[in-house]
Amino acid sequence: IKEKHQLSLMLILSGSPGRIRTYDQLVNSELRYRCATGEWCVHFFAQGEYSQLSTKFKRSCVSQKRELSMIQCSRMRTAYAMIGLGFLIIFGGLYLANVRFTKPSDVPLDTSNNSLNTMSSTLTLTSSAFDAQASIPSQFTCDGKGINPPLTFGGVPESTKSLVLIMDDPDVPKALKQDGIFDHWVLFNIPPTTKEIASGEMVGTLGGNGAGKNQYAAPCPPKQYEPSEHRYFFKLYALDTELSLSTGASKSDVEKAMQGRIIAEAQLVGKYKRQ
Repeated sequence: IKEKHQLSLMLILSGSPGRIRTYDQLVNSELRYRCATGEWCVHFFAQGEYSQLSTKFKRSCVSQKRELSMIQCSRMRTAYAMIGLGFLIIFGGLYLANVRFTKPSDVPLDTSNNSLNTMSSTLTLTSSAFDAQASIPSQFTCDGKGINPPLTFGGVPESTKSLVLIMDDPDVPKALKQDGIFDHWVLFNIPPTTKEIASGEMVGTLGGNGAGKNQYAAPCPPKQYEPSEHRYFFKLYALDTELSLSTGASKSDVEKAMQGRIIAEAQLVGKYKRQ
């Protein structure tokens, strides 16, 4: 069949009208198919023989070639899109695999220790007078002797240079104090060898309480405000240095001075409600 097509093509190019009619009748569909595949059209245009074709075949070939170009262009766009999608899937998979299998040791840890929330499981703070979250006996409040309760320290790190003890009440009515916090007790530069603070005793350097006095301020929640039962936070900090502060330094001064120097901390919470 191919040889017949080539012979007919030679007759077409030679300008034989009779043969053109016979050719169109016999192989028009095959020729159009070949034109659609680009085989004949490319040959005609490349060899400069396009002008020798019949008008009817010219239109057919040009139309088919245009359609072929559109199909090829569409296929190329689709191919490029598929290639781009493939790259996205590959790189996305690699990224997710990297995130999933990253070892914890590869993630940098914050060791600046600038936060007051740094906790340690070794340092402990307890009291023989009351349990955690329990009521503080009245003898340590304004309804009793008003002396400080006994406190016991445990698990102080060996690298500790000084200890800090702060007691405050975060349940003060806003009508009485805007920030809602009253500082009851501030002690700093406590020797790291200290194991306990006995009832009614002071250790280290006294800071100023919320009333501006360098002493322990006993719990005394006002009855006429809610909540009538207040929480009292005893917070113990182990530092890697001593603080260059004088007697009477405020809680905010102490907290600012010990930023970045805390190596462990613990807390004990007691409650009190006046009868």
